[in-house]
Amino acid sequence: MSAKLPALLLFLILTLLSACGSETAATITPVPPTATTALLPTVTPTANPTPTPAMPQGWESRWLRGIPCAPPCWEGVTPGITSVETAQGVWSKNSLFSQVSPPSATFPTLGFVSWKWSNGIKGGQAEYNPENPQKPILRISPRYSNSFKLANIISAYGDPSHVIASPPLNPDMNGPRILGYYVEFVYIKQGFSISVISPNIPNLNKEIVLDNLVFFESGLDKIDKNTFRPEALVEWQGFKDYRFYCRRESMSGWHDCSDVLP
Repeated sequence: MSAKLPALLLFLILTLLSACGSETAATITPVPPTATTALLPTVTPTANPTPTPAMPQGWESRWLRGIPCAPPCWEGVTPGITSVETAQGVWSKNSLFSQVSPPSATFPTLGFVSWKWSNGIKGGQAEYNPENPQKPILRISPRYSNSFKLANIISAYGDPSHVIASPPLNPDMNGPRILGYYVEFVYIKQGFSISVISPNIPNLNKEIVLDNLVFFESGLDKIDKNTFRPEALVEWQGFKDYRFYCRRESMSGWHDCSDVLP
């Protein structure tokens, strides 16, 4: 029996070795690294700018066509008749206007209403006398971006009734110095005037370009000295040289400009 022991031991050893070899090894599944998601930049949507309202074609020359009314009425308001409160209401409803200011008194005898055009550009102002209980509009000064040829104005309303040609002067120890050459074409009956100041003596013809428009109460007897000096008015006598119409004020009164014009 002792002779069988080695064989038995050998069998057991082989069995154990076989059992160890047949054991399945554990499979290790590698864990993939955690993916890190890249943060995308935050995009803030850009608000589309509000487009500037387009003004109707030819809107700056409506007054030349009598739209919506003929001078001295302008855009529904007539100087000397329409009250400042009514004017504010009329213009506030007009699609050409925006930001019509309420009546504001700046001095005891001067108040104004101002506005912007609906495209955001400054539009001008209208003046009134706060001390007058009726508070009628006295003057309207619209501001346009374009200018007007005298030929187009004459085509619409005929020749002017008067001309003001008066160079602004700067006192100088060597005599008055001319700062420019002012000329204004006045339509007393229609109640408006239009002017320009030039660095050189202007040629008074139909091609002259004018840019400062003012509406006022019509009639020679209604002229307000705050609009222009009546003493400077010279009746229209056709197209003449600037010197023909020029008048200036001095210590001795109003006279022609022969002493200052070149």
